[in-house]
Formats: sequence, structure tokens, C-alpha cells
Amino acid sequence: MKKQQADSWIAANKNEINNSFRLKYHLMGEVGWINDPNGFSFYEGYYHLFYQFHPYTAKWGPMHWGHAKSLDLIKWTYQEVALAPSAPWDQDGCFSGSALIQGDEMYLFYTGNIDEIHHEEGLQVQNLASSKDGINFVKYINNPVIRQNQVPDFASKKDFRDPKVVMREGSYYMLVASMSKEGVGQILCYKSSNLKQWSYLNVFSKGCAALGKMWECPDFFTLGDVDVLMLSPQHMPSQGERFNNLHSTLFMLGEADMKAGVFEKKDYYEIDCGFDFYAPQTVMSKHGDIILIAWMDMWEDSKPTDDLGHGWAGAMTLPRVLTYKESKILANPVKAIEAYRKHQIKYNNVYIDGALTLPLLHGKCYEMQIELDLTRIDDLIFSCFLRVFEKEYTTLTYDQKANSLTLDRDYAGVGLSGQRTVVFENTLDLLKLRIFVDVCSIEVFINGGTHTMTSRIFPSTKSQGIRFETNQKYNINEIIKWEIHI
Repeated sequence: MKKQQADSWIAANKNEINNSFRLKYHLMGEVGWINDPNGFSFYEGYYHLFYQFHPYTAKWGPMHWGHAKSLDLIKWTYQEVALAPSAPWDQDGCFSGSALIQGDEMYLFYTGNIDEIHHEEGLQVQNLASSKDGINFVKYINNPVIRQNQVPDFASKKDFRDPKVVMREGSYYMLVASMSKEGVGQILCYKSSNLKQWSYLNVFSKGCAALGKMWECPDFFTLGDVDVLMLSPQHMPSQGERFNNLHSTLFMLGEADMKAGVFEKKDYYEIDCGFDFYAPQTVMSKHGDIILIAWMDMWEDSKPTDDLGHGWAGAMTLPRVLTYKESKILANPVKAIEAYRKHQIKYNNVYIDGALTLPLLHGKCYEMQIELDLTRIDDLIFSCFLRVFEKEYTTLTYDQKANSLTLDRDYAGVGLSGQRTVVFENTLDLLKLRIFVDVCSIEVFINGGTHTMTSRIFPSTKSQGIRFETNQKYNINEIIKWEIHI
């Protein structure tokens, strides 16, 4: 009944929202609030993406699983709500989780949330639902598949969520985000032979104060010859220009011993260096690539589309292909986005001395590539102003002396502000920027995906200008721009 109520509400209200900030080539909910991507999977020829969803308002509330599917990861079709809180073991929310395809069935694993009003300390348990068509899901009659008495004594029972299920060497393993009773993030590992009965195996990985208080949304995959544990640590202390959001995301590189249920961490680093990137999930594409997508937002920041009464909040990033090169994970947009390019404009060897605007360079939904040769110049400061109108703009500034790139949204429009900076590890001979601007977002892919920066921005419709500035005479190698039309 709760699922049907949600579907009816969506049908009755989806045309009532204000579309002025709706993105053109990013996935959003039809109405209401969305956050974490869930159950990212490939099933029966389609990519399926579920997401944390509160359809009734543009604020966080009792979580449902929204659902969309796509042939190419760019153009999405909305489906019925997949899960709604309806049972004693998920009555206050169907929290985040993952999908596993086995044969012709899709299995969803999710956290059932039970608030303090229904349990003296609050409780989180792990549940299972299945489908034979990828649309209609039946919750397992014997849920929860992991109950509170299966949580080790050293772990919190109310901070126990976001199951990621993988199959390795004929067995199933579930990785669950947890917090120790000392307030340190950790991932617990469970094992099963049938997806329904699970036994605790080990602490897969445990953090420390420097890695945040609670770890959320674990994901696990192998890329090249390295195992990768992906996490969203809460309240992780900043490290200079790194980890400056309230909550962070990171890649942990290492080696897993699945039979023992242990991951040995060898290195870690921030996934995205912008403002709005959280709870990423991955799927293996039909071609064998690892594809990542994340919530393009951040907890406890302003939500302008809710503040303005537009009736919706939240969106996903562009899907990104992950590759592993020279001990570094690179992230780049899926190639499918290139099929939606229109009206190419290209400039080569562009002379600039101070400020410069170029004919036909403007817009609010586009891809732009910029290439700077840094081998024959010193102390260059190069700025690209995007979504410009009068005193409104978003700025990307490369400072050669500081060896850094800064994203500044102090003047980017409604509700948001601040700067984020990438400091490069090595001196650059070449800087290549691949910039995607949508109605209320910007995503920057730097030097082939060695770094990325993602941010929401909320400028006025008039703010569509593009301007360049330098502190000295300079020639820009190349500027290419395409409109993106879905």
C-alpha cells in the first residue's frame, strides 16, 4: 500500500514542480527529495539506478527507493517506486544498499531503519527484496537477513547500514558500514551461501580518528591489479586543501582476503575535490568497465530548490568510467555523453592579454575543453568565468606558482558559496580541463581524470556568459565547446 501511495503521489504532483533549475542531462527525482544512489546494476540489457527518495516533500524524510533505467547511462526513464517502508523491520525507512544479479533475478539488499520511537535506542537491520522483471520487488518474508543480535558487541546497532553484496569464489559477502563504540568508522563483513542466511566473518576494515567517525556507503571492486574499497566517511578532518566538506568520499587501495573477511589498506585519497559529491556507487558495464555515479549534493548545505519552494531537491553526477594508471584511479565521463554533443565551436592558439570573451561562447548546458601549454611561461594565473552575467559568475582559476586549480562559487547565484582547491602533486607541463555545465551544476575533469571537482551552482537564467582572464600575455592552445542536448 505504501508503494502504491507513493506512485499515486508522484503521478499527481510531478507536473507541479518548478522547472527553472531542473538539470537537462543529469538524473533527478521526478518530484521531492533524492540522495544516495542505490542498487546500481545492469540487468536484462538496461542499467538500473535506484536512489534514496522522499517523494512527498523536497526535504529528507522516510526513505523509499526511487528507480530509473537507461540504455546508455545518460538518458533515463523513470520506473515505479521499488521499495517503500511498509514492514516492522523497515517501518521508518528503506535506507541505502546494493543490487546483485543472479540468473534472471535481481536482488536488492537494503537497510531497514527503525527510529527511537519504535525502539528504545534506534535500530538498523539488513533486508532483502527480489524481482524477476527488475520493476516489481517482493520483500523476503523472513527479513531481516541480518538482525540486531548478529551485530558484534563492539559495534553500534543503530549505526549499521548500507549493505554492499559481492560474489567471490562461489560465496557471497556483505560489507556493512558501521561505527565502533569508540566512535570510529569500520566495515563489517558477513558471509552467505544462499543470500538469505548470513554469518558474521570479520572486521573488513577499521578506521581511526583521522578517517572520520562513521563510515557510510561502502562499495568494493577490483580495478587492474588492485582491490578498491570505496567509502563515505562522516566528519573526516580536513588535510590542508583535501577533505574540506562536512563529509568526504575516498578510495582505499589495497588487497582483500575475502575468505578471512579482511581488507589490507595500502593507500587512500579523496575521490572528488569539489563541494557536492557523496555516497558513490559503481556498476560493471556491459563492456566490463567500472562505472561510478554519486549524489551531487552534500549534507547540511543549503538546498536552494527547496528553499525557493520548487518542490524538488537532489541530483546525480554524470556517470564516470574508472581506470587505473600509475597507481592512480582516473575518472572520466562515460563516452555515451559524446553522442549528445551539438554545435561544436573551436578556437586554436587564442591570444589573451587581460580579459577576453569569444563569439558564440555562452550557454547553460554544455561541455567545454580547454588546453593550456605551461612549458614556456612562468607565474601564469589563468581564470575561466562561467555562467556570467553582471556580478554573477563561477570561476576556475589556475595559479602556476601555487601549482593549483581553484573552483570559486562565491558569486555563483542563490544560496551557496565557498572555494575548493586542488594542489597538484607535480609541476604541470600541460593543463587540460574538461568542463560540464548544466543548469545548476558544474563538473570539472582535470588532465584526463587525475582529479575531478563537482559543485552545485544556482545562477539566474541570464547568466550564460563565458569569459577568460590572465595576468599576462598568453596563447591558449585550444578551446572547444559543444552544447549538450538530450
